[in-house]
Amino acid sequence: ADGVADEIRAKLAQIAGLDVIARASSLEYRHAAQRPNAVAHELGADYLLTGTVRWDKSGGASRVRVLPELVDVRGGGVAHTRWTQQFEVSLTDVFQVQADIADKVASALGIALADSARRGLAAPPTENLAAWEAFLQGEAAAQGMKAGQAYLRQAIGFYERAVSLDSTFAQAWAQLSRARSSLYSNG
Repeated sequence: ADGVADEIRAKLAQIAGLDVIARASSLEYRHAAQRPNAVAHELGADYLLTGTVRWDKSGGASRVRVLPELVDVRGGGVAHTRWTQQFEVSLTDVFQVQADIADKVASALGIALADSARRGLAAPPTENLAAWEAFLQGEAAAQGMKAGQAYLRQAIGFYERAVSLDSTFAQAWAQLSRARSSLYSNG
């Protein structure tokens, strides 16, 4: 779920005219019990994009169900849904779903996208799902980096696996570099 959320956030951040709250700022609200208006007020946001991701790896083909919700919190009144739609696809189509969600959020906000922007949203970070999974495991391990170097070393191992599976996976290379730099400066 965090990987899907991060990709959607990154895709939305590419859209001109749309300001997206940084991951580090919004991450602390991931499991918060606060009302949407309180979260939006603390973040200085007019809209929140929330949702759920469910993975079904039983049986033959793995499936993903994503249910995003764009919540309008302007005006200080009761938050209301601006847009929501369920996506259920095979795991191999998860990158397209992320692009579709970003496109539909932009549309719900009244932002017209040029063809080049749509192509940018549709570009997957990697074509290799095993590399993607290793990258997501690295991201999960990286969450514990502040707790100690063991988490950092674990994240590095996952990122190394991701780039070994897809040497063109730029995002994995970037995170590997960041993690190694952190290990060097803190070790």
